[in-house]
Amino acid sequence: MKALITGASGFIGRNLLEIMPENTIAMVRKEIPGRNCVVCDLEHADRLPELVDDIDVIYHLAWTGASGTSRDDDTIQEISMNNSLRLAEAAVKIGCRKFIFCGTIAEREKAVSPYTTAKRNTAKMISGICSKNGIQFAHAILPSTYGEGSSGFITKVFEKMMNGSDVTADNGCGLNDFLYVSDVVNGLRIIGEKGTGEFFIGSGNPKKISYFINIMAKIMNSSSKVEIRPGAPTLTAEDLNIDALSAIGYVPAVEFEDGIRKMISLSRSST
Repeated sequence: MKALITGASGFIGRNLLEIMPENTIAMVRKEIPGRNCVVCDLEHADRLPELVDDIDVIYHLAWTGASGTSRDDDTIQEISMNNSLRLAEAAVKIGCRKFIFCGTIAEREKAVSPYTTAKRNTAKMISGICSKNGIQFAHAILPSTYGEGSSGFITKVFEKMMNGSDVTADNGCGLNDFLYVSDVVNGLRIIGEKGTGEFFIGSGNPKKISYFINIMAKIMNSSSKVEIRPGAPTLTAEDLNIDALSAIGYVPAVEFEDGIRKMISLSRSST
């Protein structure tokens, strides 16, 4: 399987690249040493047919405006949407056989934002392009992912607990699922090999956010003061269901507790 990965220099992209075959191409703005790269930003994705051919699957991870205040910026979200559509049109021209659009669990939350709206609409439009042109399509819903080099919720809590700083969790009684990055990229690999349709990549064992925080505090023997604020539920057990992915061979391998221990070990080895 010959794959092309956008966003290959990002947290999940880097880890996906590590487990993919050597002929995998990283579509990047700047060369990654020791990797097979094509230097091309998404704004110029229409140039892709000049640069690559014979691609079996595209993993589309890149998205400007995925965090912070830029999530609420309509202009930034529209740019990312248009860039994604350019990539899908280029996929048709290079004879790509499967397109995997990497979404986010935020798409399933009840709250609506320019970011979630753009992600949902982009998935629908790319699915239509693929269907029209005989390309298989998969929408991979990514969970809250953690591990070395991440910047998400679990990593922020981890850093605060390492420093003994106070931890506040809004919506701490709501359900969520936090997955170690190696399980996330393994799920993506399996989707690339076997999956079409929509898949949530998770642990299969969602819990209240407060559960995950308390487990971290116990494992880390943290002195941090923890405040759990209830908030309104935003996700259901069905939103976090992994049955579709399990049906094509996915088995999560890293328990949350073990993932936190990995982070502790990596933190100690880097100091």
